Amino acid sequence: SVGDNVSSYNPFLNEATALYWIGKHYDEIGDPDYVGINHYRRHLQWSAEMLHPGTIIATSFVFIQRNRDLICFHLDKGNRDKLLAFLSNEMKKAGYVDFEDYLNTHILYACNMFVTDRETFFRYFAFIAPLIRLFVRLIDEKFLSLDKVSATEKRIYGYMIEHLTSYW
Repeated sequence: SVGDNVSSYNPFLNEATALYWIGKHYDEIGDPDYVGINHYRRHLQWSAEMLHPGTIIATSFVFIQRNRDLICFHLDKGNRDKLLAFLSNEMKKAGYVDFEDYLNTHILYACNMFVTDRETFFRYFAFIAPLIRLFVRLIDEKFLSLDKVSATEKRIYGYMIEHLTSYW
């Protein structure tokens, strides 16, 4: 929780709080050539030979359901439709006109786990950081009512970051 961070939003954003901190404090972790995020219950299997500039090593899953159906699977239909409509609109405003196409795919890079080179990380971070800040604003404004939901349901914005990572 040092410096520019969103750590107080961890119950809502999951690993994205660490991702945000890394992006804002890269020099404080030694300005490494490669960076990654692991998960306390999951592990990536990779080797240094797999690391090439412009490559991200990540977990992926193929689902029968479309991402549109997975993205907010545990929200009620009203909140799911509200959040998807809002996000689709925001992505279009930002120039990402193919986001709707992504929602109809079946591949997800889940768990916000990856390893990549510095340059690729910062290209990704330039995409994801404004979306993390947008979700922080939505949490503060109580865009979705999350007061009476489970801890898993509170993580909806973190799950959205996983989908946006897949989209990127």
